Amino acid sequence: MIYIRSFLFNAGFYAWTAICALMGLLTIPLPLRMAFFPQTLWAKGTTFLLKVAGIKVEFRGLENIPPTPCLIASKHQSAWDTTVFFSIIPKAAIVAKKEMLKLPIFGWYMKKLEEIPIDRSAGGGALRVMVRASKVALSKGRYIIIFPEGTRVNINHKKNFQPGVYALYSMLNVPVVPVALNSGYFWPRDTHIRKPGTMILEFLPPISGKMTREDFMKKLEGEMNRATEKLLKEARHNA
Repeated sequence: MIYIRSFLFNAGFYAWTAICALMGLLTIPLPLRMAFFPQTLWAKGTTFLLKVAGIKVEFRGLENIPPTPCLIASKHQSAWDTTVFFSIIPKAAIVAKKEMLKLPIFGWYMKKLEEIPIDRSAGGGALRVMVRASKVALSKGRYIIIFPEGTRVNINHKKNFQPGVYALYSMLNVPVVPVALNSGYFWPRDTHIRKPGTMILEFLPPISGKMTREDFMKKLEGEMNRATEKLLKEARHNA
């Protein structure tokens, strides 16, 4: 049964992604405010489709999201992580690899949404571009989402955080909300199998104030890793 449900979910997800990408393409000539709709629809539709695979979604700590734009730093374990935030914060701007913006259709749509590019091969210059784009996004009332690990990470592995998150923290002067999750247990990147259960995304208390790079990175990594491990233990216990 799990194989059938996984197949049906995967087929539905890729079809739904294609439909929403085409919808996004149609919004390119339209005002920016109208371009957010396909993105939000994609996120909500994906969460709905997860029911096909027997996966429920639970959000915790929503009260920790400040009422004004901030920086949201999230763990990254599955493709779901890149969609789900748009169902909670529809107009958020996401920090994405520059290569993503070069993709046909999907990349064009990301440019329309004014997502924030990061080119890791460009060193300090890339960080300056990212900070400038983030300041513009904040000025438009948009929350910013960044995945400090820089890529999806298997739940059994650890990866050091990239310096971009500290650059934003130190230059934007807004709170940083850490996010823990256990999506990789149910939607692992190295298989097409989707495990049934409750997928949890938890917003942790904001980090604010001035901290050194060492102190900030230690606090951010520590809090996100501890909370994520707790959620993974919960997933394994309830399996």
